[in-house]
Amino acid sequence: MFVVALSSNAFSAIAQHEADNWYFGYYSGISFQNNSVIKAEGGQTRTVEGCASISDRYTGDLLFYTDGISVWNGKHQIVKNGKGLKGGGSSTQGALIIPNPANRIEYYIFTVAEEASKSLDLSYSVISFENDSGEIISKNNVILTSASEKLTGTIDCDGSGFWVVAHHTSKSIIYSYHIDKLGVNITPVISPYISDKSYFVRGYMKISPNREKLILTSTIYGGYLALFNFDAKSGKISNQMNIIDGEDTISVLGPYGVTFSPDNSKCYVTNYSNTIYQYEVNLPDATSIRNSKYILNGNYKYNAALQIGPNGKIYVAQGNESGSLGVISYPNLKGNACNYLANVVSLSGECHSGLPNFMDYIFNSTGPVYGPQIPCAPPIATAISDSDCVGSRLVFKDISKYAKRRFWSFPSGTPSTSTDSIVSVTYSKAGTYKVRLVAENDNGSDTTYTEAIIFPLPTANAGEDKNICQNEKIQLGDKPEVVNTYSWLPITDLDNPSIANPNASPKSTTQYILTVTSEHGCIAYDTVLVTVGNIVAKVSNDTTICSGSSVQLLASGGAKYTWTPSTGLSDSTIENPIATPTKKPPTKYSSPAAHAKIPHSSPSRSIHNPPPTPDKTKPSASAQAQK
Repeated sequence: MFVVALSSNAFSAIAQHEADNWYFGYYSGISFQNNSVIKAEGGQTRTVEGCASISDRYTGDLLFYTDGISVWNGKHQIVKNGKGLKGGGSSTQGALIIPNPANRIEYYIFTVAEEASKSLDLSYSVISFENDSGEIISKNNVILTSASEKLTGTIDCDGSGFWVVAHHTSKSIIYSYHIDKLGVNITPVISPYISDKSYFVRGYMKISPNREKLILTSTIYGGYLALFNFDAKSGKISNQMNIIDGEDTISVLGPYGVTFSPDNSKCYVTNYSNTIYQYEVNLPDATSIRNSKYILNGNYKYNAALQIGPNGKIYVAQGNESGSLGVISYPNLKGNACNYLANVVSLSGECHSGLPNFMDYIFNSTGPVYGPQIPCAPPIATAISDSDCVGSRLVFKDISKYAKRRFWSFPSGTPSTSTDSIVSVTYSKAGTYKVRLVAENDNGSDTTYTEAIIFPLPTANAGEDKNICQNEKIQLGDKPEVVNTYSWLPITDLDNPSIANPNASPKSTTQYILTVTSEHGCIAYDTVLVTVGNIVAKVSNDTTICSGSSVQLLASGGAKYTWTPSTGLSDSTIENPIATPTKKPPTKYSSPAAHAKIPHSSPSRSIHNPPPTPDKTKPSASAQAQK
């Protein structure tokens, strides 16, 4: 039984399985299963070129296929009333299948006749699966006479309908027909362009997977290859760029097969020879695109149709009754990295020049497979805030819907502006900064704001460098801040390496590293050097002065000084105080130290008053310095 799942949005829930089964050439077929390709038996086509297939959108089961003249169902049986369509066995793109937006069990089959036909018509028929076997319920409705063998299509702007695009046989005119829930609009959107050619019958025409570009070939002497912009909203074709126009001859026959890469960056062109040509199509002008040409050499003498597969590879019809297909394994890659190989996929029948004609939007690798890719309405700008520490890189991403272009503004940031979709920004000071994103497409723009939150770095203070004696203990660091965490390295000889101000008693000279982490994860560092050694403290020689006079005491070799007695000293805690003794006998000043070693050659300093003056004193003074 033919079963269809319904959805409120005609195409939003479609899975990418329409192209899982291909039937083409003389009784040839392939099937894509789990990213691999196998022979598909039972195919009934006997056609040189144009054909089309379609499979179930969810399961990948074959629904039907056609050579543009007859229609076979998934059981390889001719459907009811399924003969006599107005395609042709030698029409380049003789058939194209379009789902009916108004009815899940119906499809349109568009056909173009071959050049040898008396009437070069673009027609459509309707197939219904109200019964399991299928039936053509409307046949050969002509909507354009003098149509070339070029036939392509894509989903429309909002994903509710489709465009079918055809070309005049002898005039440079492209026709776009819209299909929606009301049916086929037989009044086309007409896009004329400038060309001195008068023959456009043979050769492929394709719309890029992202629906932004259209490329067409014409198989005439000298060749013709032109690239255009395609508007999925209006169906208009514009911005013509002639890539080959008789001056850059590919071959006497000119270009024939053409397709875009799944990422829309390149197109590939064949010319009935052993070569395939690669062009970069996102370059700004025709000269740049023309100069980007790269020739892929194969070991097979004949290449014709090109078609993207569900696995993202491009398959090459090798013609001349070949029993295999060539493949471009990595078509998004430039030059020889795309890995073009001939005779890769074996067939049960013969290939010839054609492969099934699909709407390539289902192979798009740079955006949604279905639904809006180029919107009919302005974009919806969306960006997410980011936060980090001073000097760190914040990353802002444009996650807007339907945006084709964007403009960022980062006041006080570096950089201050950008047009990239992903931007790294740094700030030199803590604070909260406003970030603006303007998203644009061809239908308008939208603006949104978000924030860059910059956290300050914590303060790391390991203290001044220290000098201590053996077996002495000293405190490092400073007072803690409760929101921070602290870590010291090395942890050797520290009483607690996880606090701001641990006590250290190293046995040898050690440099300690303090790491401070804030509540926001910001990190700061500081170091302190603790030098350990035997300290020798020295004071100056004894001195005799008159009563009421002063003298400066001199000591060295210590870090701390304490003079006793403190009477008569300007400051008893510095190394070189001023002494003004007032007592008799001589005053002896000393600076005792628990760990200092005072050599015999450096006694304490005594200050003497010379006799016989009664008011003079003869004090004795000494000083010891502690480090």
